[in-house]
Amino acid sequence: MIGAVLRQTARALLRRPLAQLSAVALIGACASLLAVSLTVSVNLSRIAARWEEGGELLAVLTPGLPAASYEELAARARALPGVRQVTLRPPALAQQDLLDALGADAFEVGAALSALPGTLEVQRAEGAEGAEGAEGAEGAEGALAALRARLLDLPGVQEVTSLTEGDGLIAQLYALRRALGGWLWLLGAWVGVSVAFVVAQLVRLSLLQRRLEIEVWVAVGASEGFILLPLLAEAAAQAALGAWLSLRLVGALGGALRVGGAQTLRLLQLELVTLSAADAALFVGGAALIGAAASWRVARARLLGR
Repeated sequence: MIGAVLRQTARALLRRPLAQLSAVALIGACASLLAVSLTVSVNLSRIAARWEEGGELLAVLTPGLPAASYEELAARARALPGVRQVTLRPPALAQQDLLDALGADAFEVGAALSALPGTLEVQRAEGAEGAEGAEGAEGAEGALAALRARLLDLPGVQEVTSLTEGDGLIAQLYALRRALGGWLWLLGAWVGVSVAFVVAQLVRLSLLQRRLEIEVWVAVGASEGFILLPLLAEAAAQAALGAWLSLRLVGALGGALRVGGAQTLRLLQLELVTLSAADAALFVGGAALIGAAASWRVARARLLGR
């Protein structure tokens, strides 16, 4: 039976090549929007996590400090209550990191980087908000504000910026990711409906073209499963192929960005990634499942009158 089902599926796929290609292209176009959005979400999370490793607060030091003052300031910052880790980045190191990121363009801007200030990347200790005698989000914000004030009291600290609260860079990245998460649910629902619609129209066309063949199978006593399985397999194959092509398109776009945007990626300290193998398998499998479900619904309603 399996061999017969596969032969019928293959014949159906080859019977209408133009219609099959059109359906796969439409499914791929819809799925590409979702695949691109998922990839952007994954990379936003990686950027935010990568930058958050450096610290929640960024203390900018006064330019022109003596070299010995940097280590002294870092030691005093580490001794403050509520501090878990302090990373010192003196001007020479900050300049070298930026020059390395710029690569071949470093010689054009090297002289302009000599005035880069030193910085302290400060990570709070876990439970620091409890030490301030408050709880919840207000307690965390109060503890962060108190730590920022202590850092500003240190001689040689010019400015302290929060990266995870308010208008901080990491906070904005997480806010963007949350907004994108809501968009992904809406986009995913739209893509699912679109895939189901395309598959349903193609199944209706297939039923019209194969009505005589199906009537013969019914007349000789073929089971419901024998008649429906080729339709389900055909729809699942179309949806899965469209989803797979969308992932290939996103992968090609990612490769182009790695080449064309190499300098920007170095500045962001990010290695651009696409969906993992497991996520890609879920993506393709989900599309195949939607296609099979749409085919089953239309086939039963049209063919068996249920």
